[in-house]
Amino acid sequence: MRGSDTRSPHDQDEIRSIRSGSDVFIRIGEREPYGSGDRSFDEAGIGHRLVDVTEDFEIQLVRLSRSLRRRTGLSVSRNDARHSRSRGPSR
Repeated sequence: MRGSDTRSPHDQDEIRSIRSGSDVFIRIGEREPYGSGDRSFDEAGIGHRLVDVTEDFEIQLVRLSRSLRRRTGLSVSRNDARHSRSRGPSR
């Protein structure tokens, strides 16, 4: 079974970590495949969605409000990039 994410942009930053399976992440018209071990940071308000989600897909998702990020001084890699990525082990 393959699926899609139909949610609209949200008002919280997201940190995603793919635990198993795979998906294709679409952001501003760009498609990026993700698999087990991959991680990403996505800034609030930027439209994105998941497609081609595999049946064994499992994700750890952390959402952070902008006010929490400001209060804690959490800095985002790549000079507060709207989207950044860390690849898992070689496949």
